[in-house]
Amino acid sequence: MAALFGGGSKDEDDDDLQDVDNLPASEARKRLEAFRKKQQAAAAAKQQQQQQTAADGTAHAGGSETVGPDAAAAAAAHVAFEGAISEAFEDALKYYVAEEQKELLRHLDQLIKEEAERLWKPPEGEDTRVLGTANQLFLKIRASLNRCVKLLSRGPTLLRLAGAFKRVLSSYAAELLKRMPKTAAGGTSAQTPFNGTDWYVRLPDEEEGVLTCILATAEYCRETTEALGRSIARELQPGLANSLDLGD
Repeated sequence: MAALFGGGSKDEDDDDLQDVDNLPASEARKRLEAFRKKQQAAAAAKQQQQQQTAADGTAHAGGSETVGPDAAAAAAAHVAFEGAISEAFEDALKYYVAEEQKELLRHLDQLIKEEAERLWKPPEGEDTRVLGTANQLFLKIRASLNRCVKLLSRGPTLLRLAGAFKRVLSSYAAELLKRMPKTAAGGTSAQTPFNGTDWYVRLPDEEEGVLTCILATAEYCRETTEALGRSIARELQPGLANSLDLGD
């Protein structure tokens, strides 16, 4: 595990595996990013060295500009961190997903507080009825998705992360429902009358505005969640997309 995150021999890796359950996901992210940068720097240095060796060989051969197979291979060498995590570590990465979910929920809490301060109105100066919290939450989710795809896994870990996204979005939906204008009975819905089918709930003008924004935001979230699901399905390893479910 130490070699995976930068440094350490195979024997040291075996010792580190005993502590993998105690490794915070936030620390894993730091080590993964450091390892990725280290690998990229090492690959660039190796490529430069091999190109220089090939150039020296060309000079000794009489100035020919023909590039040998080793130089061509060096030019094509590019260390991509994507997929560097072995499948053996997929189960341990559930702690990483748990940390991502906690971070998203903390972000959501802060967004809801800011929304309440704006009295549940769209950002000023924008021609939309969609609440700003919706867009900000999806931007945070997108960043989490990109981090997983580029640095960690496109396998079961990504599928678990999709489940975390679903739980966070469900929490947001619950907050929207909680802010729905209340009826005289104190609920967010009303029963149809015994006689006839025409009925309405009288609301103050301000509450009507809030209701309009919440309904527009709900529709935006539905469309964006569907797009998110398609994006995750494209990134998942073959055979896992059928298990993806962002519904409800």
